[in-house]
Amino acid sequence: MTPSRDPDSIRPGIALGAAAVLGVLALLVREQWARAAEEGRSHRSTEPMPPMVEALVDPQLRTFHSMWSEDDPPPFQPIEQRARIVSSRGLALDPNASCDVRVLPVRGAGMSCLVRVMCGSTVVYPNPSQTAGYLNCNVDESGGISGADHGPTTADGDPAIRLDSTGRVQISNLDWNGPGTAFEVEVQVDPGSMRNGV
Repeated sequence: MTPSRDPDSIRPGIALGAAAVLGVLALLVREQWARAAEEGRSHRSTEPMPPMVEALVDPQLRTFHSMWSEDDPPPFQPIEQRARIVSSRGLALDPNASCDVRVLPVRGAGMSCLVRVMCGSTVVYPNPSQTAGYLNCNVDESGGISGADHGPTTADGDPAIRLDSTGRVQISNLDWNGPGTAFEVEVQVDPGSMRNGV
């Protein structure tokens, strides 16, 4: 004979199990939604994404959108420029890969720009999760960008970067965060490829 159980003692276990299953399902759905949105949208596109997807696949863009409004516009429009690889050491990049250099205006803590450099599908700067990339920069009237962040990844979460107004971007991660993490990449922006707006 099976001993009888009090139904009230079973309910918390069932509720906990159901909550765990729902949590896992929600996580899977969120990841699939973000992946599908990213696959359907080129990283060069400026089409808006749903906020939840944007926060998952492009935290920098989410930061930009949360800082500015029509009543409080940014000091300059977001800039995206196509670039080509001039030199690369330490990263497995296709030398013929097309790159994008994106600069978003931000404010706070003495920083004015949020930068991302992608070559092919690789986020070269700031990091794969795009949770860094802040620096103080200047944008001239023609869209030329200059600025630098000399801090290594171990200091601030992203490699050192230097942008000059001629369109040259140098990225280096030489602080050895572990085996195989050192690299240097230089890209040159195509001057006719500037796209404003995000």
